[in-house]
Amino acid sequence: MIYSSLRLPCAITIFLLLSIVNLVSAFPGRAGHCGSGDLSSRSYSGHGATGRGSLANGSIQVKFDSMTLSTSSTTSLSPNKEYTVTLESSASDFRGFLVRLSGANGVSANGVLFTESDDGNVQSLSFCANGISGMTHKGASNKSSVSFSFDYTGNAGVGLLLEVTVVQSRTSNAWYYSAFDLSIANPTFPPIAATSAPSAATSAPSEATSSPSEASLAPSLSTLAPSEATLAPSEATSAPSEATLAPSEATLAPSEATL
Repeated sequence: MIYSSLRLPCAITIFLLLSIVNLVSAFPGRAGHCGSGDLSSRSYSGHGATGRGSLANGSIQVKFDSMTLSTSSTTSLSPNKEYTVTLESSASDFRGFLVRLSGANGVSANGVLFTESDDGNVQSLSFCANGISGMTHKGASNKSSVSFSFDYTGNAGVGLLLEVTVVQSRTSNAWYYSAFDLSIANPTFPPIAATSAPSAATSAPSEATSSPSEASLAPSLSTLAPSEATLAPSEATSAPSEATLAPSEATLAPSEATL
């Protein structure tokens, strides 16, 4: 009897604790956790432990601008560039979601995911661990698409992991999960085109053009040196005749008759 009376309070206590955990984990206004992995290890949340597989099974896609992410390949992104991340379903609407971003080898993803506007369907998840960035729903209304921003401002050449969980309805196991590998690529620059060397014919003018002929630079001897006939007047012109310089004896010496 005493044993039975002890079992009842214990059962009530356990029920209440599970109810509190359930409320925290499946809170309709946001995701109840920010842990890595799918919901299979969180069956106590009320969403079920099995789920329905990958996002593709629910016709759900994740896009960075116009690039659709794939679980079979790594998506290369540029640093210091803002991308619009879109989570959309082309089949049934969904109610809740968790997008979790983490870095490899201790790389921090703090603040990489964010929303710039007061979107009624999206909010940052504030209780993620240091180095983790998370986005979640803001209400339990049906949604076909939500968008937020991604901007990695750290060093290039690092790897990131984007984990996405989507809850389609409140029924058990109505959730999907996929993980996507991202890489922050080093920036690339276009190659510089080589400038061709001009041909020898263009660079070096011909000798005929650069060096004038000797005939042009050196005037003929006949031009620089006047003829002897020009420089030296004839003897007939420079030296007056003896007849002009020396008066006749008859003029200088008066006749004996005059003296």
